Amino acid sequence: MTNNRFRVEVRSWQVLVVLPSELLTLSEAMVTMGLSSSAMGDLVYRGVLRHVEDMDEPNPRKRTRVFRVDVEAEIARRRV
Repeated sequence: MTNNRFRVEVRSWQVLVVLPSELLTLSEAMVTMGLSSSAMGDLVYRGVLRHVEDMDEPNPRKRTRVFRVDVEAEIARRRV
């Protein structure tokens, strides 16, 4: 007998107007926080860092942006 459970994530869609200066690429956030790409992906997956997709980026693997304030808050949380 197989287990056919799967995780469903429900998100509400909102239109956001965000300045480019308020966002970081995942690479920029990794360097700022001193984390590996795996650890950064975990933070995004768990919802610690909110993210948006930059649809103007032609490369789909580079579209994800995180909010600078979330990165700064996570850095401050880790310092305590």
